[in-house]
Amino acid sequence: MLDLLARRPRTTGELAGKFPRLSRFAVMKHLRVLERAGLLVVTRDGRKRWNALNPVPLQEVFRRWVGKGEQMWADALLNIRDLAEADAPAKRNVEKSNEKKEGETS
Repeated sequence: MLDLLARRPRTTGELAGKFPRLSRFAVMKHLRVLERAGLLVVTRDGRKRWNALNPVPLQEVFRRWVGKGEQMWADALLNIRDLAEADAPAKRNVEKSNEKKEGETS
């Protein structure tokens, strides 16, 4: 349901139609839970109830839990890159040295 709402706001009827195995009541109950959790912004237009995703709480969770590890992994990848790049000239020198030795023996 969140994936559908991430694309654009949808009416309750529209969402219920996307989940044919759920009753309209079950969809409405789920939407109430999302609204209480702050993940849903609801507006009314006459009889229609429009549901829109509120991404802010999800972004806060992402920053809090994933953000901690993100910097660690970014630093680790940069260290690997730096080591690989520092080792590359040394390997090229060894390869050139080996090519010269092979040329001298032929």
